[in-house]
Amino acid sequence: MLTETEIIYIKTLLKKDTENWENKSTLADLYRHCKFTIRKLTRKMANIDNHQIFKKQKVESRENTLFMVYRAERLYSALGDAEKIFKHLSSHNYDTKEFTKIVDQLERPKEVGVEFSAEDEKFIKRREHLIKRLQS
Repeated sequence: MLTETEIIYIKTLLKKDTENWENKSTLADLYRHCKFTIRKLTRKMANIDNHQIFKKQKVESRENTLFMVYRAERLYSALGDAEKIFKHLSSHNYDTKEFTKIVDQLERPKEVGVEFSAEDEKFIKRREHLIKRLQS
């Protein structure tokens, strides 16, 4: 499987006109590796069926190989975004217990003498900021 940096490097190389890209074995290897990378990434993310893409791009030409490289690059970008969203949602879900504890204290009457600590206020502000980021 090709890494994200390898994909970016291959993309810059494919954009340049050189004699090596006319070599069928070089293009076939790159095409095959990109196809495998795309399959692995889509299975890791959402188990997307790539049959239509692979069906249209059967010939191992320079254009099709470049298309596969672009596709792999976009999937790596989407994977990074999905990991960020998952991280924010998981922290939102795991902070729910602490948040409900603070909200319960807020709903109590002031007679009891319950006041927020600086940590509680900081936690609430951080959570509100996180929710705004998730909504945008």
